[in-house]
Amino acid sequence: MATISSLRIALSQPKLHFNRLSNIVWEDEEVMRTTYFAHTRIEFNGQRYMLSMPLCTASLRRMERFIPLQRHLKCGVLPKIEILRNEMTYQLPDMSCRYCDILLEPLPDALPFADALANVGDSDEASAFFAALDALEKELTAANISHNNIREENLLIDARGALHPIHWHYATDKAGGDTEAIAALRTKIASSQHNMELHQAEYAPYITTNGLDKYIYAGDMHEGLIVVESEQGWGYVNCELQEVIKPQYLWANDFCEGRAEVDTPQGMGLIDCDGNYIIEPIYESVEFDVENGWSRVCKDNMCALFDYSGEQLSQWEESFGGGYSELSIK
Repeated sequence: MATISSLRIALSQPKLHFNRLSNIVWEDEEVMRTTYFAHTRIEFNGQRYMLSMPLCTASLRRMERFIPLQRHLKCGVLPKIEILRNEMTYQLPDMSCRYCDILLEPLPDALPFADALANVGDSDEASAFFAALDALEKELTAANISHNNIREENLLIDARGALHPIHWHYATDKAGGDTEAIAALRTKIASSQHNMELHQAEYAPYITTNGLDKYIYAGDMHEGLIVVESEQGWGYVNCELQEVIKPQYLWANDFCEGRAEVDTPQGMGLIDCDGNYIIEPIYESVEFDVENGWSRVCKDNMCALFDYSGEQLSQWEESFGGGYSELSIK
């Protein structure tokens, strides 16, 4: 499969590596990674898009089922998503060339939800956010679809105050999959001012960029650790900017509940805050679910569930990129 490095090379030389997208504009936007996709923002023919590159064979399966349905759906927040077959050319270490599909998602003229929420100053502004969430939930219900990945980083808000979900990688054609996520956002809005005060008080001694500028990338602090990328790879520093888990990975996620997914040349795995492997890095994908502490692990078109301690919970079963409920616990 193509790697994040392959994508960066292609984006920097689009005429050599893309077919339909040979004239895209990529201004060194950050390339982010999820379990199934690497994605970044581009401009193409005057329109902003989210360009996503699959990172494993299971990445596009759910979208391949959902995209044909969007032609028949009347939903203002659902963008016209396209899969561009064999769109990107990349080179393997042996110098042979391969092709990969690209997922293209139009982006609205809007700001990140988290940025707007951080500026909520009074009850009237909070009420506007509640109304926007209510309108989004009604629209998804009316169209009988679920985004299945509603969270702050996957929401944009436009000048009219309307919310637009992005990253439709897990969408399905039945409503109801977003109920809990939207309820959690309502709770977040209700306590936003209180949370901001606590956050500032807790991290005031550590709010600094000194020392982080030597890294290619530095994330936000999560559970006392900051994920960073250097020439040696991805790793973690603490609040004093000491490297507690040395840069060594092809990619690393933020820590959450003491766990973080990492990618190595041998495969993906799951580590604890000391850098010990909870799940060995030999799998095609590892996706940790913070709600229940389980990890969905995939390899060779088969998936299984592992518990918080790394013990296997389910048998290996063929999967089409769905949720935890599709796998049977032992």
